[in-house]
Amino acid sequence: MMHSRFASALLFLLFASQGFARVGVAVENVRLEKDARVAFVRLINESTQDITALNMTVDVVFQNGSRDHFEHTTDLLRQFMATGSGAIHAGDRYEVRLDLHRKVASITAKPDVVVYADLAADVDHNSDALDRIVAERKSSALAAHKAAEVINEAAGNSVTPDPRSMALRQLRILADQAKKTPDVSEMELRLIISDLENQVPSRSKDMSSRDALKEYALRKTKDAETESARSLIRRAQ
Repeated sequence: MMHSRFASALLFLLFASQGFARVGVAVENVRLEKDARVAFVRLINESTQDITALNMTVDVVFQNGSRDHFEHTTDLLRQFMATGSGAIHAGDRYEVRLDLHRKVASITAKPDVVVYADLAADVDHNSDALDRIVAERKSSALAAHKAAEVINEAAGNSVTPDPRSMALRQLRILADQAKKTPDVSEMELRLIISDLENQVPSRSKDMSSRDALKEYALRKTKDAETESARSLIRRAQ
């Protein structure tokens, strides 16, 4: 009896030390297409909450015998902010596309971080991936905030006849500077530049170009506030 109790305790300690964490999403299927150069990983949300971001660790064996090991992060925050329903709902399935560029023999994908809409996160031995998601959300928020300041300044400049071009010049400088620092998202700035290059989307046909810029800047300010708040992720208990 003593030996049995000791073995059970040892087994419990072994499992506890290995920390078999489990995240709320599972791989349901992986299929190869495009001459086995593209993989589609189908995930299912097994939790009871909406998921706004996840990370997978991927191991690939190619048909030529070479191997690759990498991570792939999906953050649906932008869609979630835009529509309020861009997350992966409980019980829903979601496909992640992986472009691998060489013919694949086998592939294994392991979800190890899941971020929920309530900002709780499941983490399975990959704190670095969670830190990256937090950092990327913070850098996007800072980029949107800086862009809003630039656009507002240009819109309020009564001297320039073309405030949109003025804002674009400053935003391109910011985007070039962002290449040298991870604190400000270059991608976010490039998306905003693209918006301005294709004319500022306005909610009213009668709105002047300056007022349209101010309205757009206000939306970017609100985006920055939301993204900053959504970076306050905590580990689920």
